Amino acid sequence: EYMTYDKTFGIKNKYKASEETNRGRDLVRQQRVQHFIDDETDNAPFSRERLVLGDRRIQTWGKYPMRKVFTRLHGIQDKKIQHFQSLRENKQYRWEQRLTLVQGEKNIIDLMKKNHPIKSLIVTAPNKPKTKYEIQPPALDYLENPHRIVADNYYLMNIDMVRKILGSGAKPERHELVAEVHFPPIASPPKEKMTRFLILEKVNDPYDLGMLIRSVKALGWDGLYLTNKSGDVYNGFAQIVSKFHSLTWPYIYGSSEELRKFLHDNELKLLIAEPPKQNLQTISQVFCKSDNRIFTSTEKLEQHDDMIKTPLLFWKGGTSDLSELKLPSRIALLLSRELKSGRRNNEGAISIDDEMRVGINAPFIDVPSAGSIIMWELNRITANSKNV
Repeated sequence: EYMTYDKTFGIKNKYKASEETNRGRDLVRQQRVQHFIDDETDNAPFSRERLVLGDRRIQTWGKYPMRKVFTRLHGIQDKKIQHFQSLRENKQYRWEQRLTLVQGEKNIIDLMKKNHPIKSLIVTAPNKPKTKYEIQPPALDYLENPHRIVADNYYLMNIDMVRKILGSGAKPERHELVAEVHFPPIASPPKEKMTRFLILEKVNDPYDLGMLIRSVKALGWDGLYLTNKSGDVYNGFAQIVSKFHSLTWPYIYGSSEELRKFLHDNELKLLIAEPPKQNLQTISQVFCKSDNRIFTSTEKLEQHDDMIKTPLLFWKGGTSDLSELKLPSRIALLLSRELKSGRRNNEGAISIDDEMRVGINAPFIDVPSAGSIIMWELNRITANSKNV
């Protein structure tokens, strides 16, 4: 029996549905069920040109047959999940294993194209999907054809476990790909091609490190030298901020003593970035392209016709001497975490008294911005210089 509502009198009436009505409803229901089954088991080949996910034919969906190459990882008690989490959280463990996690299909494929070995591929998929629409590309692509990325191991995780191993800062998508990769081999450029190198002292913040790596890559500098107290290029957040250039751009880790040997062997001249002292803040300088000399703008410059004004300020360390300055053609620019505060001369800081200093008149600027400005300006004033 069915209840109906009479709008005229506001009375609910009972009536008994006819057998013909029931048969009609059953027929419609059966047709819908059959249509759903046909749609899910359709063996028609999928055209890659069809971009609407709703039109996609999933040949393997009926049984959700997790390919045999995949292993499902379920909970935080799983040893593999604990291993992945330790790779993200523990720098010492990461360097002992010489493994790191890389997020995103594009970044993984870029590494694969450069012949970097992929140890494990992790595909994000729900534990018990109820419809085909719960798994979408790129995860769906690799469920159907996992060997598009060659790896030693293939794992499935739900989104909660992926967030656990990557951390909340990574913001993984619900259909994310993650790879466990060996540290890519990094080759330093040969001595004759090493003319611009960035040295980082105590820059251990992952954001600052990632931004500086992006600047080094964008501005065409040859690599980074990181002292022992600087950050980790394989830190997950540093990778994200650097757009994953931290995985492949040349870098060297070493001590202050090893730095001096590195500079000597590669004939690089140290240029230390520091905030200019108060007595220098009102001075402006110009750069002479013909001989790389630097003059104050108040000097007589009639004999020079290739001068470039620069917002940078150069001086000799310790004495604030502006005379007889010449910009070296092979530069190693040193940036310190204390650049903003001006406290570089504390104990343990890398300092050579007679080395040239460079600064900008911006006391509240952060380290990545200061480093990017100085590197860009050095590129500009020395472009097409006869001694570079």
